[in-house]
Amino acid sequence: ISSAPAIRYPSDVMEFTNDPDPVNNTDLMIVGTAGQKITHMGPDLCKLCNPHLSSLILRSHLIHKMEGISGFRHLELLELYDNQIEALEGLDCKEGDDCGAGETLNVLDMSFNVIRDMDPVKFCPNLTELYLANNKVKKITG
Repeated sequence: ISSAPAIRYPSDVMEFTNDPDPVNNTDLMIVGTAGQKITHMGPDLCKLCNPHLSSLILRSHLIHKMEGISGFRHLELLELYDNQIEALEGLDCKEGDDCGAGETLNVLDMSFNVIRDMDPVKFCPNLTELYLANNKVKKITG
């Protein structure tokens, strides 16, 4: 009998701070290793990190859903390379909320995921680099 994989959040595999220092702690990079794979970003990820975070890299994990990023107002680089993400989420503005993370993104690396729809990229007006190698994209418009 095999058990389900343990649920792991970024804070389970690495210590980081939500200190609002606009100069220090503005980058968070966690690369998955054997036995230390993140499975969920967590809906409150942006509350656990520095609000001035400019770079978020969660590479080579088992993440299925983009979550917890809509609160980042200074995010310029988002790299979720080599996960199992099916849809781009958290990039748009929600009613009664500030704009999502897509508003400030310059670089988005979603290579080696299972993304089919690229429509949410329209919420990234400052995007200059987009990486999508080895996804399931069927159609790109706009």
